[in-house]
Amino acid sequence: MPSNSMVSGAEEESMLLGISFSASVGILVETTLESLIQEDADLEKGRAEEKQRRMNPQHKLKR
Repeated sequence: MPSNSMVSGAEEESMLLGISFSASVGILVETTLESLIQEDADLEKGRAEEKQRRMNPQHKLKR
């Protein structure tokens, strides 16, 4: 029987799986965050383009 200071194989495997799972979740969160940042940048670019288009004198003549 292992002493208290030793970690059993099952406990070690469980800890490694926990670390692996945590890393996977971290990558997923990072990827999702990057996607949201990109989406926000795209929306901001679209708003700026729309504002520029509305300020264009040619656009005002077409109305």
